[in-house]
Order: sequence, then structure tokens, then C-alpha cells
Amino acid sequence: QRRLVLSKQSLSDFVSRIQVYFASGHHTPSEAEKRKIQAVAAKLSITETEEKLMIIGLTDGKGDAQTNKWIKNERCKSVYNLLIEMGCDESRLILKPNAEGRRRGNESPDQLRRVEFHVLSPTAES
Repeated sequence: QRRLVLSKQSLSDFVSRIQVYFASGHHTPSEAEKRKIQAVAAKLSITETEEKLMIIGLTDGKGDAQTNKWIKNERCKSVYNLLIEMGCDESRLILKPNAEGRRRGNESPDQLRRVEFHVLSPTAES
């Protein structure tokens, strides 16, 4: 298992490598996935910029659109709440469950059931 190094990487570079995966039909991350969220919380806490972390959900597309929208929202809220519980400043978190995530070609359904993170600089928000 690979260790995540917190120092010397920009927040954007760090979180671009982290996706939080979920079991089919579930919106609570496993203990292993919670460790990824803890690493993101730790990196955000030592990042001395005003960057914000956008939390975006994806689904595997199975089932109806309304169910997928609901589960994507619940997964994002679960990650958001865990980040706050882990000490992240709520003002640096942006919950965007309906934003489009980065889909890559040839992803399995297991790889699509995820929450990913995007970094917004203060100037990008204006």
C-alpha cells in the first residue's frame, strides 16, 4: 500500500491523486477510504493558501437518474461531514454533488462510484 506524502506537493497535485470509492448502493465510505479522507484533511490543514476544496460525486450510472442523483449527493455530504469532523475549516469546503467529475475512459463501475476533489483558487471563485 502506497503512503501519501503531505509535504512539498501543492494541494491540487495532492488531491488530484485521491478518489474516495464506495460500494454499490452505499454512501458511507469504508475505513480504508476514510484514511484517504483523513489524508486530505491533514493536507488541507497544512496548506497556507486560501484555496478551497470542491467535493464532487460520480456514480456508476446503474439505476434511475433520481436515485443516482440522491446517492451522489449523499456521498458528497458524507465526505464533507467527515472532513469537518476531522478539523477542516468549513469555509474552505465547497459541496458540489451535481458538478461533473472527471470521467476517464474504460472505467469500471467500481471506479465510477466515487467522490473526487478539485481545488479552487481564490481568484477562480470571483
